[in-house]
Amino acid sequence: MKVLHILRSKGIGGAEKYVLNLALALKEIGVESEFAGIKDGWLYRQMLNNGFKVHSLRMKGYFDLASIFRLARILNDGQFNLVHANLMRASFYAKWAVKFAGTRLVMTAHSTNTHKRFSKKHQIIAVSNAVKDNLVAHGFDEDKVHVVLNGVPEVGRVESIDVQRQLRRTLGADDKLTFLMVARVFKDKGHDLMVSALEQLEAGKLAKLQVVVVGPASTEWAQDLKNRSQKLGLPIRWVGQVDQPKNYYQASDILLLPSRREAISLTLLEACSAGLGIIASRTGGIPEVIKHCQNGFLFESENVSELTLAIEQAVDFPDDFNLYGQGALKTFSDGFSIQRNAQQTVLVYQGACNENA
Repeated sequence: MKVLHILRSKGIGGAEKYVLNLALALKEIGVESEFAGIKDGWLYRQMLNNGFKVHSLRMKGYFDLASIFRLARILNDGQFNLVHANLMRASFYAKWAVKFAGTRLVMTAHSTNTHKRFSKKHQIIAVSNAVKDNLVAHGFDEDKVHVVLNGVPEVGRVESIDVQRQLRRTLGADDKLTFLMVARVFKDKGHDLMVSALEQLEAGKLAKLQVVVVGPASTEWAQDLKNRSQKLGLPIRWVGQVDQPKNYYQASDILLLPSRREAISLTLLEACSAGLGIIASRTGGIPEVIKHCQNGFLFESENVSELTLAIEQAVDFPDDFNLYGQGALKTFSDGFSIQRNAQQTVLVYQGACNENA
């Protein structure tokens, strides 16, 4: 089977990592992948660096007719069995291009507010039950929406406390209880809620912890938040974008995921695979992975008081969160490997290829 993956994006995020991880896992089981996207994008470079054939496709706005016809030519010339589009813009261009190329189409919906630009005629992968519920609520045929839960390569637990301390020194972090956020810094991910929660902590507890934030912070909103946290003297280290954050997971104790909106975060799954304790908002697909006080601590989305309480609990009872981390690692092992994700995705591909054949 030969698949063309499409996504239009410049930066790095969950959808970009999803495509890269999936293509690598598909390669292991004999599925050939190529990629089409903008040349100055992170994913284009990563696919090229990992040995995949890539095609430049600008997809400027939603009225780029040249990109539709170019995509159709790529599909015809490459004799692809299927095109796999991710996010709304790529899905929009793909659904028009396949009309000319006759190629089968599968689209992946990554968000709980996704429905525009997607085709109700073609097969859709939803990365969580919450995403499927949203699509069905907007009139999509539930038989055409397939839940394939996200999967990630395993990060692995840190070997020992000594190794963890060494990693912290290498990364310039202090040897304190370390909370980690891995996400692009923007409002949906709740970085401002984290800052507000730290403001509410008493000084004694605040002195025992640090927060490491990994992810691009290029917007005015992000810069304002960084400036606010620095003026307050909060123990937050803003790292910026990191392509391979494995060492940050292994140097940390607890993942913070205070999202306002989330499907199933790849960051959450990576943290589970590293055995981190989890503090996450009860929103979207997160409760499909985290069960309160079993493999993590859930709080109501946007409730800063509950988030503050969760952080206090982690400071006062770190052994409880170590147990949550063990539960999170088991959760990952039981159902969120990238190999399982690839195998289930191939089943959707096969169904799409056989549809009305």
